[in-house]
Amino acid sequence: MGLGMRTFLLRCPGYVIDDVVLMGVLVLEPFFGEEGRGLLVVFEILKEENKRLAETIGEKDKIIEKLHEDLDQYSTS
Repeated sequence: MGLGMRTFLLRCPGYVIDDVVLMGVLVLEPFFGEEGRGLLVVFEILKEENKRLAETIGEKDKIIEKLHEDLDQYSTS
């Protein structure tokens, strides 16, 4: 299981970064009291932005792959 988890985390480094930031927020939040409530909100906003950017990158990768296929098709003709 440890080996599988390690390879998963190496393929998805964003999850590791999210976990580190979340742990930092959870540790620091009690020290900031009411002011610390914003840290968790900021984390959630950044997480949503990260998801949106990942989706955009995935879409662009698909477009690039399609263009490569079209280019290969024309170069072999």
